[in-house]
Amino acid sequence: MRRASLLAAASLALGACAPTTSTGSLPLEVLVVLDSLDHTLRMIPVDSPTVVREIDLGGALGFTPSFLAARGRKAVVAGNDGSTARIAIVDLAASGIQDIVTLLDGQIAAVAIADDDHAFIGSWTSGAISRINLANGAVELLAAPGGPQGFAVTRGKVFATIGNRQACAIDPIACGRGPSWLIQAEPDLPRDSVPLSGPGNAGPSAIGADGLVYVLSEGDDFANGEGRLSIVDPIRNSEIASFGGVGPLIPSWIINDGGERMLIASGPGGLLVFNTRLRRFTLPFGNGIPLEFPTDLVGDAIGRAYVLQRGGCSAAAPGRVRVFGTSLIEQLSIQAGSCPIAAAIAEVPADRFFDQP
Repeated sequence: MRRASLLAAASLALGACAPTTSTGSLPLEVLVVLDSLDHTLRMIPVDSPTVVREIDLGGALGFTPSFLAARGRKAVVAGNDGSTARIAIVDLAASGIQDIVTLLDGQIAAVAIADDDHAFIGSWTSGAISRINLANGAVELLAAPGGPQGFAVTRGKVFATIGNRQACAIDPIACGRGPSWLIQAEPDLPRDSVPLSGPGNAGPSAIGADGLVYVLSEGDDFANGEGRLSIVDPIRNSEIASFGGVGPLIPSWIINDGGERMLIASGPGGLLVFNTRLRRFTLPFGNGIPLEFPTDLVGDAIGRAYVLQRGGCSAAAPGRVRVFGTSLIEQLSIQAGSCPIAAAIAEVPADRFFDQP
């Protein structure tokens, strides 16, 4: 598509009342999709989904990309090269890799960008968190015994979910049977743990519109039992409620829709809904929207939900992104490359996006 056509699409996306002066500095909300097979990032404007820009990470990456986080124009792509963990800091506006950083040995479980300056990488096998300076790639290690498996950022705090799976590398049969908890991941802050109810193996978490932290505990890897949803008050540092109804959640993802709903995606359960005001599941396990091989779940600024589905991890059977509106009716299906593994929402300058070839 030529640049003139792209600019026309951008104008339509901004609305009929957009100013006639230059809009080059306006932020453009984009869905970023990481392809683990093609080693690419695909950027898709949420209001112009037929326009796609691709960043080829290529041979410069040097590891298998498996995790993605984004904030503003920066993205962090993470993965393992054997037992060695590595990340790439990507400038989305410049369409290139800014830096590649090697971390401690250990399997990565979670990635988050907490603010404009720092990213956090959790390794469940090494029981450590790497705090990365996004400007220069400097690494600060934070001890996290038990194995971090998720992050939640709220009220100036970075919480890490400790799934208590560090011994799984030694004894897989015992995975997920111990208790889980939250700790603060920032240095020089109180690190009193917040114990979680439920079956253990806690991981994914998200912040609700009410400011509370919602954490999924998946339970035993092998028993395929019932998971739970915990609610944590980040001010009092305490769990205030815990609920069943999520079924077996291996693996799973959770987001807030911008209002009173927490959306949960899992292979066995599909797309589930928990109402934070009513404090109950309105779409519990057994009544969720069916999904096929989901690999991530993200939401945009107006409450649309994007579910990645892996497909066959080949050009012949590509993955896709299913877009659900605020009514949870599917609005669109977007082809997403050979093997989409992770997604994020970012903002890039509109002029930088549409000026690229």
